[in-house]
Amino acid sequence: MLRADTSKLWLGLALAVGLVAWTHHSATADTGGADAQQASADTMFDAARAPACEAQACEEAEACAEQPCETETSQVVAVAPATKSAADGVAATHKQTGIIKANVPGHAQVTAECFCIAGNDNLLIGCHASDSKAENKDEVRVFDPSGGLVAALPLPFTPDAINVDPSGNILVAGAGELVRMTIDGQQLHRAKAPHVSGMSDEERGKLREQIVTQHERTAKMYTQQADRYTELVVKAEQQLEEVTQQLEALKADEEQKDGKDEDDVAAGRKQAVLAARTSVLKRQLTQYKRMQEQWDTMISQMGETKPLTDEQVDQQIEAALRSKMAVSSVSSAGGHVFVACRSTVGYGYEVWKMDDQFADGEVIIKGLSGCCGQMDVQACDGGLFVAENSKHRASRYNLDGEAEKHWGTGDRTSLEGFGSCCNPMNVAFGPGGAVYTAEDDTGRIKRYSPDGELLGLVGKVDLVPGCKNVAIGVSSDGDHVYMIDVNRHHVVRMDRISGDAAQPVAQASYEEASHEEDVHTTETPAQGSSSPIVGVLKLLSGQ
Repeated sequence: MLRADTSKLWLGLALAVGLVAWTHHSATADTGGADAQQASADTMFDAARAPACEAQACEEAEACAEQPCETETSQVVAVAPATKSAADGVAATHKQTGIIKANVPGHAQVTAECFCIAGNDNLLIGCHASDSKAENKDEVRVFDPSGGLVAALPLPFTPDAINVDPSGNILVAGAGELVRMTIDGQQLHRAKAPHVSGMSDEERGKLREQIVTQHERTAKMYTQQADRYTELVVKAEQQLEEVTQQLEALKADEEQKDGKDEDDVAAGRKQAVLAARTSVLKRQLTQYKRMQEQWDTMISQMGETKPLTDEQVDQQIEAALRSKMAVSSVSSAGGHVFVACRSTVGYGYEVWKMDDQFADGEVIIKGLSGCCGQMDVQACDGGLFVAENSKHRASRYNLDGEAEKHWGTGDRTSLEGFGSCCNPMNVAFGPGGAVYTAEDDTGRIKRYSPDGELLGLVGKVDLVPGCKNVAIGVSSDGDHVYMIDVNRHHVVRMDRISGDAAQPVAQASYEEASHEEDVHTTETPAQGSSSPIVGVLKLLSGQ
């Protein structure tokens, strides 16, 4: 999992704008509306989109657009499909049976940052301890399949991504560096990641221009929104005063009359309408004033929207570089090492290819679309497999970066599609060349052939939902499948269902619960749901 960076600030602010628009539209929809009010909400949604894309919520402007799929194929190993269920039409082949905690007695408390499975089926969890007194702040904790701690291997930096190479050695990326170590922890080679060592003065200049342009665009948007809410406050105050005067005049006229007639009944109805209108306007005015204050505060924090000084630009360049130093995934095949990371300049992700000594790096894939700092690229002899989450698809490239196959679409209901906002989030390989995909919000794991044929549903994991790393691993015999839950700092274990595979599919949801045992058997929870506000808050919290 990638730690928070400056791009999350822009993403948070952009999402705040979208939330403001949604709230504003909800508040004004019952007032009889005004087309101008709807137009205002639309304008605010439009204003939020560009910064959200530029903050890597979606790494490029067309990140969620459907793209035509390539149809070329290559020679691959076939994998047998899963058994179908007569009840559901789909059978889960595995069910959740337990968890393996990164935190164990006698060792420092850590956060689980990344995960993979080794060739001997042991689990490797990249960990970071915030306690400065910890003997090793960063390490790889090695567990056997049953959850027993085998070893704790010190790391020279906080891990972003972890994997094993075909020789069984461990590859770890983090803090702009790469390291290869033996399964016993002996360091074999260490070097800067290629996207860090390869940044030219020209690219740094482009990054400076990008930061200045982004600041100017954001400052303009903030000012426009602050001015807009100032206008809305003034208009709401005027309308409230007019309606209050009408209501008071109607009440005074009513007090001077005796008896009841048809005019009195009509006046009573009008009085009720005006009273309701007064209540609505008061609520609107309160909301407008609150949003006006928030935009003014954001402008103040930004520095009154003044142009950035050279020193401020330099500070933001360094912050952006720290963010861009992060590695989303690292893998190895064919005598080469592959690293996925954010583009040094601009938006989107790219894949670097290097030799086994982390040298001679070159970009072989550009413009991949991912959100929340996630772009999982896994290598095997059959090629590079990419979880391009913002485009709701998995892709296969050859080891030189040439596209061979894309499959998948956004679909929250059917098994064929990938659910939630940005999925699949991670990929892994299983026996017979099968490709496994993992979804963050749903906890769903599916199995495909290397050509993208859906072979079946593996199962659904109980995890904290949110846009995040949900790295998976498959045992050598395929009987056990694992998924990391970075929020709970453990790895979930799923075991193959014995006997009839056509058992009901478990529905996974988030349950706030503390797991007191290393291995925790789960019941089948009910499927959860969320509102637009909940979705925004999940992204803002970095889940």
